[in-house]
Amino acid sequence: QLVPDAAFFIGVEIGVEHISTTVIDLAAQVRLYRSEAFDTVSSTVEAAMQQAIEMVVGAMDPGMLARCRGLGISTPAHIGPDGVVALAPIIGWRNVPLGQIARDAVPVPMPVAVENDANAFAIGDSYRNGRAGVTLFLSMETGIGGGIMIDGKLFRGGHGLAGEIGHILVPGSGGQK
Repeated sequence: QLVPDAAFFIGVEIGVEHISTTVIDLAAQVRLYRSEAFDTVSSTVEAAMQQAIEMVVGAMDPGMLARCRGLGISTPAHIGPDGVVALAPIIGWRNVPLGQIARDAVPVPMPVAVENDANAFAIGDSYRNGRAGVTLFLSMETGIGGGIMIDGKLFRGGHGLAGEIGHILVPGSGGQK
């Protein structure tokens, strides 16, 4: 039988105007959730990550933290496979090693994954609602992002921006044709 308390996982969303954190157990049940207003645009990346870690770690008991097996971070950005934010226009980040900043901020060693927010939501939704077929997941908050799932796999496209409809240039709109 699965022992839900055997392992825990931390999730962090750094948005434009907020930071949200969650802890799930091995059965994917939410054990903690916190969300706070945060002006990401006028703050540093390090300050955002530090606040996120303080929010979640401060709410966890030491036993949970010791059994934590991973940290996932999402933010509205184009992120390389190495966890580096190449460009996040709505929060003003460019060439930011977010994965390393997170590893430095978390008090215990654990794997860290960094993903575009819409892609992360699409992946999470596929666990709950199935993996067959093609799904476009839209995230509409300060900007518009999208994640495309095809038969349970994230489709990134040729430059890693598949689904990012908020960056599409529309002929006649002032962008390039």
